[in-house]
Amino acid sequence: MNQIQAMRVFTRVAETQSFRRAAQQLNVSNALVTRSIATLEAHLNTRLINRTTRNVSLTEAGYVYLQGCRRLLEELDFIEATVVNGDDEPRGTLRVAASTSLGDELIGLVEGFRQRHGRIRLHVTLGDQAVDALGDNYDVGLVQAAVAPGNGLSSQILSSCASVIVASPNYLLEHVAPQAPNDLPALSLLAQSHSDRSRLWRLRDAHGAEYQLAMPEPVYVVNSAQMLRAAAVGGMGIALLPQRVVERDVASGRLVQLLPDCEILESKTTLSVVYPERQYMAAKTRAFVEFVCARYGQADDRGYDAEQGTPASQQQCNAGRGMPERQHPADAMVTRDNVSGSASSTKSPHATAQPASRPAAPWPFSTGEWRVS
Repeated sequence: MNQIQAMRVFTRVAETQSFRRAAQQLNVSNALVTRSIATLEAHLNTRLINRTTRNVSLTEAGYVYLQGCRRLLEELDFIEATVVNGDDEPRGTLRVAASTSLGDELIGLVEGFRQRHGRIRLHVTLGDQAVDALGDNYDVGLVQAAVAPGNGLSSQILSSCASVIVASPNYLLEHVAPQAPNDLPALSLLAQSHSDRSRLWRLRDAHGAEYQLAMPEPVYVVNSAQMLRAAAVGGMGIALLPQRVVERDVASGRLVQLLPDCEILESKTTLSVVYPERQYMAAKTRAFVEFVCARYGQADDRGYDAEQGTPASQQQCNAGRGMPERQHPADAMVTRDNVSGSASSTKSPHATAQPASRPAAPWPFSTGEWRVS
C-alpha cells in the first residue's frame, strides 16, 4: 500500500464528504478511492469513515487521523518544494483561534502576516473560551491568558495592560458621573461574567487610598469584550474593559473614561500566543508565532544568523528569517465560534497600565533549529 497516497485520498474524502467528488478532484476512479480507504482502514485496524447511502462522516478516530494527515502532508509538500525548487517559504492552511476582543487589531495582524507569507492560507475562528479548547482543531491561538505549562500547550506572552471603567456620554447625561470610587455601585453595571469575582472591584486613588467595592448585579452580561464595548457605547451602563479595546472610542469621544486618576487593581489582562506542544513544529505555525512576537515588540527584526543558524537574540522572540516583504491579496476566512480566549495589548493616553513586561523564560526555539512536523 502506498500509505502517503492513501492518506491524500482519505483527506480529500473527508474534506469533500464524498467519495465521488474526491475521485473527481484527484482525477482517479471511484473504485480506487474506495479501495484506498478500505486498505487504509485495514492497515490501521480502525474504521475511519462512516458510510451511508446519503452521506459520509468521520468517526472519532477518523477525525484524529485527519488532523495528523493534514500536518504530515503539508510538511511533506513543503519539504519536496524546498528540495526540488529551492523554495523554503512556509505554506499550507493555518488554523487560528483568536479572541473576539482583538477586533480591528486582528485584521492588521492577518494582513501583515499575509504580506510576509503569501503562501499560507488563514482560517480564523473567533471565540472567548479557555485556551485548552485549542486541542487538535487549531494550529495556534491568540488568547487573553498567561498559560501555565504542563497542559500540552506552549505559549509566549505578547503584551499586557490594565483595564479602565468607561461609559457613554449619553449615559452620563442621564446619570451623575462618579466623582469617587464609592459612587460607582449606584450605576448600571455591564459585565462579561455573572461571577461574584467580576463584581468585586478594587481601586486605588491618586492619594494611595484603596477601595473595595461590591458592584450591583449586572443589568447586562455577555461573553464577548467587543459586545460589552458595544453595549457601553450604546449607553446601557458602565463597563470595565481592557484599554486596548476602548482606546479608540475614548479618543473619539464615543466613550468617557471614568475616574481616570484611579488605578483598577488586579485588572491587568495578558495577550499570549498559544500553540500545541510538539517535538516538531510545522513551519507555518513557527512563522506565525515569530511574526506576532515581532509585531508586539517581543522580538528584534534581525532574524537568524545565516552562518550560525541561530536566532540573533536568544532572550527574545524571533522576528522571522529576514524574508522580504511581498504584496499578496488577502486570503483569509474568518468564522465565529466559542473556542478561544480574549486579549489586550496597547496603552491609551488615559491609561494607568504599566509598560508591557517581557517574559523571563527564553524563547522556546532558542536552539535555532527549523523543525517541521
